[in-house]
Amino acid sequence: MQRNIFSPRVKGLTEDLLSTFFRKTTQYIMIGIFGLLPIFFIPGIYTSLGLMKSFFVIVGVYAALIFASLAILRSGRVRLIFPLPLILFWLFSLSALASALLSQDIFDAVYGVSFDSHSASFFVLLASIMTMCLVFVNQKSAIAKLLTAALMSITLVYIFTFLRFAFGSDFLSFGLFTSNTVSLVGSLNDLALYASLILLIILMISYRLPSTRVVQAGVLILSILSLFILAVVNFSFIWLAVGFCSLLSFLYLLSRDTWLASNSNTDQEPQPEKNLVSRITLFTVALICLTSGAFIVSGDYLGTKLAQVTGISYVEVRPSTTATVAIIKNVFTSDALFGFGPNRFEDAWRTFKDPVINQTKFWNTPFASGSSFVSTIVVTTGIAGLIFFLAFIVTFAYSAGYKIFFSKQSEPDTGWQFIGSVTFIAAAY
Repeated sequence: MQRNIFSPRVKGLTEDLLSTFFRKTTQYIMIGIFGLLPIFFIPGIYTSLGLMKSFFVIVGVYAALIFASLAILRSGRVRLIFPLPLILFWLFSLSALASALLSQDIFDAVYGVSFDSHSASFFVLLASIMTMCLVFVNQKSAIAKLLTAALMSITLVYIFTFLRFAFGSDFLSFGLFTSNTVSLVGSLNDLALYASLILLIILMISYRLPSTRVVQAGVLILSILSLFILAVVNFSFIWLAVGFCSLLSFLYLLSRDTWLASNSNTDQEPQPEKNLVSRITLFTVALICLTSGAFIVSGDYLGTKLAQVTGISYVEVRPSTTATVAIIKNVFTSDALFGFGPNRFEDAWRTFKDPVINQTKFWNTPFASGSSFVSTIVVTTGIAGLIFFLAFIVTFAYSAGYKIFFSKQSEPDTGWQFIGSVTFIAAAY
C-alpha cells in the first residue's frame, strides 16, 4: 500500500518565460518611445516636427499594445488596474471628443491640420499613453532605465541646440530647422519648458547626488546650459517657480544636518566628515537661485542685454488673460457645456475678439491657444472638459504627490521614494 504524499501545485508560482518576454518587450518599447522622442526627426522631410513625433508615438504605443496583449494572452490571467486619475483623464478625453463631434468643424476639432496638440485625437493619444504606462507598475529597474534614457536624450538636445547657436542656423539644419529658434523638441519655448524641468529635478535630487566630482560637475554644466536657455526665452512664470524651489533647496542643504537633524542627535557632537555638504552642489543650487532672482527682479533688462550680446531673440506672443476671459464669456453664451470645440481656439478668437484689437498690430495674428492651457480648455471643451480636467489634476496630486511626500510608512523604500518624487514632479510640471 502506497503512502499518501502531499504535493502542492507550484504551477503558476513560476512566471512563464514567454509572457515575461512579451511584458519586458512592452516596457522597452515604451522606454524607446520616450527616450528617443526628444531627438527624433526625419532629415529632409518638409513637414511639421510635432507631426513626426506624434506619429512616432502612435506607432510605438500601437506596438506596445500588441505585445502587452500577447503577454496577457500568454499568462492566462488579466489584472486590470485603473487608478482614479486615469479614469478621469479618459473621461476628459471622451468629453473633448464629444465636443469635437458637436462642433461646426469636426475634422479640425478631431484631428487638426497635423495632429495638433489641442485636438481631441491628441487628448485620446495622451490617455492611451497613460494607460500603457501601467506596464511600469512595480518595475523599479524599468523606470530607472526610462529616466536614464530621457536624461541622455535631453543632453543630446542641448548639444544640438548650442552647436547651432555657436555656428549659425545653417549648421545641422537637415533641411528642417530653418532658424536657431527651432530646436529638436519644437520652439525655444518648448525647450525652455524642458530646461526648467531639468532644473527642478536637479534641485529635488541635489541632496542625493553622489559625492563624485565628475557627477557633480556634470550636474553643474547641465544647470548652466538650462539657465542659459531660460534666459534666452525669459519666461517670467518659470523664473518664479525655479527661484522659489531653488531658495528652498538652498536653505534645506544648509540646515538639513543642523536645524533639521533629528532630536536624538542634538546631544552628540557634530560629525562634519559625514555631514559636510558638497561645495559644488551648494554652488550649483546657489547659482540657480541667484540667476532666478536676478531675472525675477529685472528680467526685461537682462533679457534685452542677452539678446544684444548673443544675437538670439525670441518672443512668443499669446493673448492676454483679459482678452481670453472675454472669449470665454462669449463662448459660454453659445455652448457652455461643450465649448467651441477642441483645437478651435483660433476660430473662437477670430469670432469673438474685441474689435479694439483690430486697431493693433495683432489684428490678423492667428492665436492657436489662450493665455494658459486651462483657459484654452475652457474655451474649446467647455464646462464638461474643465470639470474632468481639474478633477484629474486634484486626484493625481493626491494619489501620487500626497502619498509620496506625506504618507508615513513603517519601512519606506528610499529607492521608490526617489523615483516617485522625480516622476511626480516631471508629470505634474
